[in-house]
Amino acid sequence: MKVDNRRRRFWINPKFQGRYLRTILLLELIVMAATAILSFSLAFILIDPDFEAGPSWAVIFTGFITVLLVAAAALIYLGVHISHKVCGPALRLQKTLEAVKRGEKPAAIHLRDGDDLQELTESLNGALGSLGLLETSAAPPKPSASSGSQSASEATGEPGP
Repeated sequence: MKVDNRRRRFWINPKFQGRYLRTILLLELIVMAATAILSFSLAFILIDPDFEAGPSWAVIFTGFITVLLVAAAALIYLGVHISHKVCGPALRLQKTLEAVKRGEKPAAIHLRDGDDLQELTESLNGALGSLGLLETSAAPPKPSASSGSQSASEATGEPGP
């Protein structure tokens, strides 16, 4: 029997999906605006009958390369920044579930402000707590966004160097 895996809803979590869509669209609009300005500048230079391939052409070409490099850098930065907000919490969830699988009682998961998967983390903490599978000692304070980025040892729950 074949399983029907088709998506039935486009917006599964509108708040979560909308945040990333807005970020991508904003970056795309900025790149499109810069490209349009440079394209119109190039068109006016080429239409000018007195145009000679000289400094104006170099300025336009440099502008195109600059826009491409800035856009690439912005995409890389956003990709890393956004992935940290998802991958960090996902790793914490995975490490907690692996600890439960080994028969340990892990501490409740506390994510930074602004991290994604907050609702899933709260649900997992609630489920593990109701089953008595969480450590009963005092939980550490919830980290905030102002405390800086989370190191690899903090993300995995392992002691640092």
